[in-house]
Amino acid sequence: MLSLQIKSGDYITIGDNIVIQVFKESSSRMRVSIQAPRETPVLRGAVREREGGERPSVLKDSLRPSPSSQRYAERQQQKLAAQRRQDTQRVDAVQQLRSLLDTAQLQPSMRAAFCEQLDRLVQLEAARGSAKHAGQEKSTPYNRQGVSQPNKSTGCVAHKNPTSL
Repeated sequence: MLSLQIKSGDYITIGDNIVIQVFKESSSRMRVSIQAPRETPVLRGAVREREGGERPSVLKDSLRPSPSSQRYAERQQQKLAAQRRQDTQRVDAVQQLRSLLDTAQLQPSMRAAFCEQLDRLVQLEAARGSAKHAGQEKSTPYNRQGVSQPNKSTGCVAHKNPTSL
C-alpha cells in the first residue's frame, strides 16, 4: 500500500481517469473529492462494511506517527530536558551566590548593591517563567524607608538606593 502525505488542496491521480483531491476543513475533518468513471464503484469504508463488505486487510487500524513527527517529538523532548537542566543550573547559581554573600565580609552598601543585583536576577528568571518551579518571588516589595523585606530566594535585604547607605 502506498501511503502519502499531501497538503490541503493537493490531488492524486490513479491511472488516467481517477483524480482524488483532499481538503482539510478542521483539525479532525477532511473533505475528499473523487472523480472516477461511473463504472468504478467509490464507497466510504463504513458504507462498504455496513453492506457486508470486509475491511481491506491492507488498512491500518490506527495511524502511527510518521517518522518525521516522531523525530520532531524527540527533538522537543530533548529541548525540554535541556531547558530543565538550564533552569536547575540557574537556581543553583543563585543559591551559590546567596551562600557567598552570607559568608562575605562586605560593607553594608556593597552588600546591599550585590543583593539588589541578585534580586534582579531572580526577578528576570521569574519573568521567564522558570522561577515558578523554584518557588522564587517575582517582585521585591519595598517599605516606606526604601528597604525591602528579605527575598525568600536570595536572603538579601535590598535597598532602593544602596549608594545612600
